[in-house]
Amino acid sequence: MASRQRHETIGVDTHLRQVPWIERSLYVDIALAFRQRKLAAMLHQAEIAEMRRGTGLGISGPFISTLLHIAVLGLVMATVFNEPIPTFIPYFSISFAIWQTLAASISRMANASERATRYIGFPALSSLLIYLVDTFDYAVGLVSRLAAALVAILAVNYAILLTANFTAMLIGVLFNFVIVLIWAPTAAFIFDKLRILRGFLPQILLLIFLITPIFYTADRLSDHRWIAEFNPIYHLLQIVRVPVINGELPVLSLLVAIGLVACGFLSLKVVHRRQRISMVYGWVS
Repeated sequence: MASRQRHETIGVDTHLRQVPWIERSLYVDIALAFRQRKLAAMLHQAEIAEMRRGTGLGISGPFISTLLHIAVLGLVMATVFNEPIPTFIPYFSISFAIWQTLAASISRMANASERATRYIGFPALSSLLIYLVDTFDYAVGLVSRLAAALVAILAVNYAILLTANFTAMLIGVLFNFVIVLIWAPTAAFIFDKLRILRGFLPQILLLIFLITPIFYTADRLSDHRWIAEFNPIYHLLQIVRVPVINGELPVLSLLVAIGLVACGFLSLKVVHRRQRISMVYGWVS
């Protein structure tokens, strides 16, 4: 019986691989990407090894960098906004950790199709593999940076951690992973079609950083609070930040996150085939 099930599994996997790369449906591609998750993890480990050769830090790089930014930038911002350090540093630490990881992820999305062309010669691979690799990078980066944020909070106000809702925080982190994974192909498609955006990416990220409550609270916007409420990045921060600081899961931000997942999947269905065609004829030709 076990042998028969193993044979059927191998048969299904072979069928998925035999479907032409450019003709696979979205669901077949997702199933194939799931089966190749270990390969994606290995490819990400190779990137970390390359990073270690370049900087000598490897996977500890995001942790050290975030801790230094929190120590320097956090203290400066607390002074500028005249905020008490025991309450400002925890808020800024979580916010900055998530934003830095999102910004790095958006930068990877900008050239995802270009990096994916190296796999075109391997038709058995899922066209979503590159986004799975990027999600591993996002997961490792976010966990490392959040660890640095928690260390900073422990140093300035450990009482916050005693009342933190870590279960709700993990739910928020999980939503962040899913949203980044599901929106990555759409973002890559947009960057392919509007390549001029790549030249302005640092300015775009800076603009998002300034209009998103990261180093200030949404209450400071007073009558213009709607700028934050209609900013999806703000809600991605909230579903991780609020459980740590206030010990609760923000319902509105959770609903926005669910909506982002649903809209992201619909968008993925629209751009899936178009993005692969753009990848082939846009970058190879």
